[in-house]
Amino acid sequence: MKNLRYVFLVFFLSFFLLSFGQTPTTQKVSNQHQIWIRYYNKIKLSDKWSFQTELENRRFTFPDRNGQMLIKSHLHRKLNDKRDVAIGLAYYSNGQSNPSSTSNLFVPEWRPFQMFSVKQKFGKSNFSHRYVLEERFKAKTKNDEVISGYKFNLRIRYRAQFDYPLINNSENKNIVKLKIFDEILINTGNGIVMNVFDHNRFYAGLNFWLSKCFSIEAAYLHIYKQRSSGFEYYNQNNVRITLFHNINY
Repeated sequence: MKNLRYVFLVFFLSFFLLSFGQTPTTQKVSNQHQIWIRYYNKIKLSDKWSFQTELENRRFTFPDRNGQMLIKSHLHRKLNDKRDVAIGLAYYSNGQSNPSSTSNLFVPEWRPFQMFSVKQKFGKSNFSHRYVLEERFKAKTKNDEVISGYKFNLRIRYRAQFDYPLINNSENKNIVKLKIFDEILINTGNGIVMNVFDHNRFYAGLNFWLSKCFSIEAAYLHIYKQRSSGFEYYNQNNVRITLFHNINY
């Protein structure tokens, strides 16, 4: 397992360097800005089982228009103190990727997914690896309308995340925590020709503990996304605000 993590890490770094290492003459880059508002609910069913739900709205700011809405639910099974597996289903309503578009079309997409996570502790800090396989069913469109049928492809995701407590209280609870991660997303399938690399996410945020049930997280999220043409890219600078809600039974 340790060697496997190193293989994935090398794989992730290779694609990260490739995505940013191309010369500007081979790329057409469009800059975008969004704000993501998310509610993340975790229901602890037992010491080993939990059910988690995410609701998120992603909105362009220049110009102002809705970009994407999603709901995602996943059931987790804790294998031990370090390992966790999950299965889930997500529904996305995808708006236009170009906020200046005159189209008001929103395209539905269903994403079953499987997840495996590994945590490591180094003193006060935590380091985690997350591997996700997504099966993407995106509705077909024609003449700016949704038609019957779905386009299908697989997407592989790897995330390396670092957490560090900046302020603790007398009960050793994390009052303020720094969170940094980088995630690479790779497309695969018969319909994928030019954009095997989907996009890379870099995230840096602060999590503020409000009570035993609630915390809020404010973060900067940078996304570098390749379009289906292979030479066009979106460079996104986003703000993400998340309210975490924990319920124990």
